[in-house]
Amino acid sequence: MKKIVITFAAFLFILTTASAEDTQYTNSSFGRLSYVTGNVFLQRASDLGYEEAAVNMPISEGDRLGTTDGRAEVFLGKGNYLRLDKDTKIDFMSLPKKDNNLIRVRVWAGNVYLRVRNLVEEKTIEVHTPDVSVYVLDQGLYRIDVRQNSETEIFVFEGMVEAAGETGSILIKDEQRLEVSRASFTSKPSRFFAAAEDSFDRWSEDRDRKTQR
Repeated sequence: MKKIVITFAAFLFILTTASAEDTQYTNSSFGRLSYVTGNVFLQRASDLGYEEAAVNMPISEGDRLGTTDGRAEVFLGKGNYLRLDKDTKIDFMSLPKKDNNLIRVRVWAGNVYLRVRNLVEEKTIEVHTPDVSVYVLDQGLYRIDVRQNSETEIFVFEGMVEAAGETGSILIKDEQRLEVSRASFTSKPSRFFAAAEDSFDRWSEDRDRKTQR
């Protein structure tokens, strides 16, 4: 009898672990704070006030997440993560559901990293800024910096995105960067050395290693 109980307990452990790794979306939108450090705030779509953000808090469509002297990481399911640097503010416009994988966020200011390990279909992940709309076309690692003087800089460490502004759209590929100012492209995609250069790069790199494990 004791052996049967132990075997059943082991089975439950394996089942729970498998469920945690293979996220199953429900009819409600899905997002969860997977890491928080420093000062991070969350404003619910249905509330004008702010609350202090904490690990495992659910994120819903319409919510606003911001940092001052802090950083945050949001788990979007299926190995996909959005990371916020200090002094960053974003809105969650759309989040994945059971019958819709669309992820749409708006970055008002600051720096974000997007790690995409699972892309069901091209352009099902979108990042919008005051200057440009970015559509993810492949799995990869992307950084987007939004400055207060209406400038956006896009870095593709690996993967490919389409950037769309008032003057058209352009593809940005592996190890390419692009600058956009007031909805216009100020240059063509250019090569950059894809290495960790600042503390946000290094922090995201460290989170990447940990989430992959």
